[in-house]
Amino acid sequence: MPKVLRPKISRKKEPHGMAWWFVRWVFLGLCAVGIRHVYLSTQETQGRYLRAFNEILDHPTYHTTQDSSSAVASSTTTTGQVGVPLIPTNNPSSPLIRNALLQIQSLSADNIWDSLVQEAAALMKNPPAHQQQQETTTAPPRFMAMEVGMFRAKQCFHAARMGLEAHCIEPSPHAFQRITQALRKEPVNVQTRIHLYNNAAAALPGLKLNFSAGGSPGDHVGSYDVWKMQAAAGAPPTQVDSIRLDDLIGELIPQKSHDKLFVLKVDTQGYEPSVFAGLEHSVFLEHRVDYVMFEYWPKGMDLLTTGDVHKRSCVAHLILQALHEAGYTLYALPNTAHPRAPKEALEAIVAEQAPMNNFQENCLYYYQVEDRFSTGDYKMGYWSDMLAVAPGASLLQNPVTEVGQILQQQKRLT
Repeated sequence: MPKVLRPKISRKKEPHGMAWWFVRWVFLGLCAVGIRHVYLSTQETQGRYLRAFNEILDHPTYHTTQDSSSAVASSTTTTGQVGVPLIPTNNPSSPLIRNALLQIQSLSADNIWDSLVQEAAALMKNPPAHQQQQETTTAPPRFMAMEVGMFRAKQCFHAARMGLEAHCIEPSPHAFQRITQALRKEPVNVQTRIHLYNNAAAALPGLKLNFSAGGSPGDHVGSYDVWKMQAAAGAPPTQVDSIRLDDLIGELIPQKSHDKLFVLKVDTQGYEPSVFAGLEHSVFLEHRVDYVMFEYWPKGMDLLTTGDVHKRSCVAHLILQALHEAGYTLYALPNTAHPRAPKEALEAIVAEQAPMNNFQENCLYYYQVEDRFSTGDYKMGYWSDMLAVAPGASLLQNPVTEVGQILQQQKRLT
């Protein structure tokens, strides 16, 4: 059957008129404006929570020898929020804080640290293929761990024993002296990987900060009695020098370096908002820290930031919001309290979970436990720990720990 040949029809292209070109350029212009608006909106969202830290911490008395009781009086709203209004986050199908790690038996912040150190050590022994190529022309990257607020430095020393460069920051003069003595007992090859700093990490460097130094794990910046949740009576506290972690991390890891700050732990007895305000570039803008662990004590943060726990300002939610908006994935760790907390309250908070889909409700939950189990003797409140995982955080395809396996599984689900 022969093919039917159709004659070719030539169509002469008509020139487009001025109206067509005008519509085209207006359309392209509107697209560009829309894309820019979306980009700037994203930047604004990420930026407002960083600016909220500045609102909280910008008052000069917060950074000097004075206490911070008046630091945010002007920025506390009538609704009890501090800084900026919350973005609505009620979405039960997509919790903002994940509970995947809570399935691990006997989970604790110590377990998380030890597991992440093991994962870092495994990565150093089995680097990804692209990293192996880089090492043919350059020195292998150094993996680092940083602990802010230690008391005994057990975990920081453990990181050094596993081959990481360990940077250990402790402001308490009593604790620092004990840590220095313990360092001398470590093998020489471990000692060379341990770097000690007798400073308080804060929003600004080079300041003299009041420090309550009684020699206990509860030593903290400021002259507050955390047991009574009020200003402390007695002699003026010790003064310590501040450093900003952005500055330290910038010195340790220059911009084009392949070195990595694998895990950072912050446990500063309520001073965490100021510590995170000093991580604006390293964490919130540049994701230079793969894993960030921190103590999440809403009442303690309110005390050291505002000086007034009765307002329930819930400063702590700003840290969660800022990390979330910066792209970090948040994981809840077990709730806890001081051993002298009411037994029924301690049992309840260990068994329960705080709300996972609204940051301020999550923060207020720890105050609500006090309301449910009211007592005049116990005022320290309740707390937890959090783990924040950076986008693109390093991890083996087949992690060596249960924590790593769960994080890898969660990564694949997103």
